[in-house]
Amino acid sequence: MKNRRTRSKIKNFIGKHLFIVLLSLILLIPFVVGLIFAVPALRNLICIPSVDVLKFYGTALGVFTSFGIYTQERRKERIEKQKDLAPKLSLKVDKKDGLFNIKINKMSDKPLCHMYLYDEYISAELKEELNVTYGQTSNKKADVNISDDGILEDDGYPKYIQILCEDIDGNCWDCEFDKVNDCGKIYYPLTQRYIP
Repeated sequence: MKNRRTRSKIKNFIGKHLFIVLLSLILLIPFVVGLIFAVPALRNLICIPSVDVLKFYGTALGVFTSFGIYTQERRKERIEKQKDLAPKLSLKVDKKDGLFNIKINKMSDKPLCHMYLYDEYISAELKEELNVTYGQTSNKKADVNISDDGILEDDGYPKYIQILCEDIDGNCWDCEFDKVNDCGKIYYPLTQRYIP
């Protein structure tokens, strides 16, 4: 178990700092070449002059650096685009006789589609209002009934509300709204928004 964690930490470090790790390795190459050519027995095994080896690695370093910069810029552009397309939602929840009226306020003009409430498919487009029950067999006023797997707390309100939807690029967004009890008033602010 410890071995797995160590390997996982190493992979995460290399994944996050791949550019720096590879750049460090490339910068060490001239010293390694110098050491190889300093040992007469190894120098005779290599048929290429040390200057040509260093020229090759200098070119490789230039290509690698250009590719690294290009990759980083593309990644930054992708992250900025995702931030721009991320759903900006707020909820207002009212409860009456076990029926929750969830009003969804979309605070951006970016289109969202394929709406889910928890694991239940709701519609092809984001709805502005839902009537929801938790753990009830039937209620004609409800748009959807969510099986209560410990979602409802002792006060009768769900501890969180989860809405999943897609942006125009096809990214599925998981938006979680955790319950806040402020002196008896229940609010559901957006606490997490990410692409699973």
